[in-house]
Amino acid sequence: MNPLNHPKKFVHELCDWYRTNKRLLPFRETRDPYRILVSELMLQQTQMDTVIPYYLRFIEQFPNVHALAAAPSESVLKAWEGLGYYRRARYLHQAAQAIVHEHGGHFPETLTALRRLPGIGDYTAGALASIAFNQPTPAVDGNVIRVMSRVLADARDFSRRKTVRELECYLEQLIRYDTPADFTQALMELGALVCQKKPRCDMCPVKTHCRAFATDETNDYPVLTAKPAKTSQAYHVFLLGDHQKGYVFQTRPEHGLLGGLLQLPQYAGTLAQAQASLEEDFGLEVSQTESLFSVRHVFTHIIWEMQVMATTLAGTPTLDYHQLENLPGTLSKAHRKILDRLKK
Repeated sequence: MNPLNHPKKFVHELCDWYRTNKRLLPFRETRDPYRILVSELMLQQTQMDTVIPYYLRFIEQFPNVHALAAAPSESVLKAWEGLGYYRRARYLHQAAQAIVHEHGGHFPETLTALRRLPGIGDYTAGALASIAFNQPTPAVDGNVIRVMSRVLADARDFSRRKTVRELECYLEQLIRYDTPADFTQALMELGALVCQKKPRCDMCPVKTHCRAFATDETNDYPVLTAKPAKTSQAYHVFLLGDHQKGYVFQTRPEHGLLGGLLQLPQYAGTLAQAQASLEEDFGLEVSQTESLFSVRHVFTHIIWEMQVMATTLAGTPTLDYHQLENLPGTLSKAHRKILDRLKK
């Protein structure tokens, strides 16, 4: 890595631009670490426009760390419903409980102590420490990697943890030239608004420092090793019930993907194998199935290919039917797609 020629000037110009042009966001009106933590976890894997209404509703329901810690997990997941990646909600809930029970309701302020909270990694700990407590601890996410790899014309592989860590060490030097909270958010804001995948270099406040811009090579950065292709998993999803009386749901195992969430009965294997699993789990007999449509849902590392089956039962088994608005838990986003499709 070749350091900047004028690092202090770079930092001041970046932070001055941020203070003048930053978006007015609800979680930027506070230094409350609880609200910053909620926003940071929501913004992982989710676009800003989607997050803001969820954030406002969540804060209204759980206005502080004590309220969140005391809430039942079902209420937290319900408030998160629709954002996806529910592990974030569980980690947030667990972190709140740790803060209340182990830290007397006060957020720890050191990077090391923040990292010990459930679900808090290097990025989130750095963001909290710098934004909430104004400590010189950088937070490196995809936006920051994109900005700095272009500014420095750094052609190393940023999918490697070692490369990211070396960038963090360099940013620890730069962040001390201005207000840490502003510097951290300025890098994120520049990456989100200007230094995008297709950069808007004409609008960039630090383009005179950018080596990739000087050589017209911004599209070459950052260098990231291609991720392995997502694997597909095929399932049959059985509709027991109808729109009038509601549908039968099952709860996913507590641990693992979408742990503890509701879904329509879903099974892997051939149709015969899936049907046998359905009959065994619910103690019923299927007389007929009909394929209605297929739905695809993409996760970070896998793809679900779901074949939705209309299902006719033999006899009249006793089953619990639920309307979508009165579910006894939180429905997975993948299966909400199925029910939304049925409404059309």
